[in-house]
Amino acid sequence: MSSFAGISHYHNAAFPQARLTMLASKSTCKDRWRQILNEAARIPDKHLLTLEPSISENQTDEMKAERVQLVLPKSLHPTCTAAQQEWLMDVETFIGLTRQRQNA
Repeated sequence: MSSFAGISHYHNAAFPQARLTMLASKSTCKDRWRQILNEAARIPDKHLLTLEPSISENQTDEMKAERVQLVLPKSLHPTCTAAQQEWLMDVETFIGLTRQRQNA
């Protein structure tokens, strides 16, 4: 198994972009989730982990449009609408994604 891609990999232009993953965390989203949009410019699809329940559909629609995948613990998924739940990622799935990328 290869190591998790870190900052040195990010700054190495020869390192494949597809193997890079960004996970930001915010205890609450509100409008603060937009702060991550300018971080890690080399990674177009960003992930945001939060513990905030009941995030509005307006916010999640905006996140989708900005290519920010919301990651919530599975126990918080029922606090969102059915449509949101189809799109949400849980922590276990995020870990699986990063493992897949690190082993690519």
